[in-house]
Amino acid sequence: MPSLLLFAPFLILQAPASASADSAAFYRGLDRGTHTVGYRSMELVDRARHDSAAAGPVAPRRLAVHVWFPAQRSTGRTLRFSELTGRSLPALADHAVELGGARGVAQAGIQRLGAIGTWSRAGVSPIAGRHPLVLVPSWLAPGTVSVMAEVLASHGFVVATVPHRGTDAVAPEFNVRNLESQATDLQFTVQELSRLPFVDDARVAVMGTGINASGALLFAMRSARVGALVSLEGGITTPFEQRMIRTSPYFDPRRVRTPILAITAPHPDVDAARLDIYRNAMQHRVHFAGSGEFWMLNFGPMNAVVPSVIGTPPGDVHTAFVTATRYVERFLSTYLRGDDDARRFLTSPPGTLGIPPNVVTVETRPVRAPALSREAVFGLLATSGAEGLARRVREELRRETD
Repeated sequence: MPSLLLFAPFLILQAPASASADSAAFYRGLDRGTHTVGYRSMELVDRARHDSAAAGPVAPRRLAVHVWFPAQRSTGRTLRFSELTGRSLPALADHAVELGGARGVAQAGIQRLGAIGTWSRAGVSPIAGRHPLVLVPSWLAPGTVSVMAEVLASHGFVVATVPHRGTDAVAPEFNVRNLESQATDLQFTVQELSRLPFVDDARVAVMGTGINASGALLFAMRSARVGALVSLEGGITTPFEQRMIRTSPYFDPRRVRTPILAITAPHPDVDAARLDIYRNAMQHRVHFAGSGEFWMLNFGPMNAVVPSVIGTPPGDVHTAFVTATRYVERFLSTYLRGDDDARRFLTSPPGTLGIPPNVVTVETRPVRAPALSREAVFGLLATSGAEGLARRVREELRRETD
């Protein structure tokens, strides 16, 4: 049987991190909610699946999960960034170099960031009640996604990262087989986290950056639990990943009825119009002219402390990141909580929301009416008979998936 193993929050015996100029710059401008942010790590063990990347003839699939949650105010301890990332901090620095940062700058800068105090606290208990769950499939979590997670937890969401690992390897694989494994990992994680008394598994969202958005989309196609989908500069708007998604045996754009927030930035392969095939999904398309895929991760706020941490920024990436967190929180509050104020935010001109000029453009794409209305169906039956109606239906189905 699958099992859930909870690990206690980090108990590193070091002095609490104090407020610093670096921490202030890192979190500058973010909309902090009213809740204390609790953090804990855990390991999920899926005994129903074999992990061929593990040693030994038979081993279950293990997922290292990081969870942020709205917590009770208490004497809990502030965690430093190095405590959140643990032994993965050097790997985070190496990743920054891979993305374009100068080796000396990235490595020294991220080491420096390790000392800052975060919003996350250890030794705190969740507030009463069950709260919406946001799954974040990601690589190198929590070091890449902790800031967005902290913002959302401060607004009352439970945020859980799910490691993007290969089907037969620890590292991700870029193929549809791996996307299917990722979708299964997400399903398993919801099942296991639903056992926690503060998680509401009836209100679930999934958010992914890059290829993780493709795994999130396939998960949404097969799970009625998913009530919101965030593509944070996700690959679902690119031709390569759309072709890959189409090869999944579960691909069916008609199944995507989940509201979508598609956050994009300039890239030759990115085109939000590729989401037009998901005609049954309400879509909010938010475009940032001065940002890019990896700047929507922690590298965005990192740049305020370590300039050019992953190379030359394409614009004011900190403001873009701060604004993106507002749109994500408002989107999730709209569709997981039914918050009318949040809904008005999504459809308001950015200039009326205090967002600086030229940062973002917004488009709302409502669910489109069926290609064949009831009247059209009866008309075709009268003029062309059942065979003519069937032929037209096949044509419309082909058109929807082209």
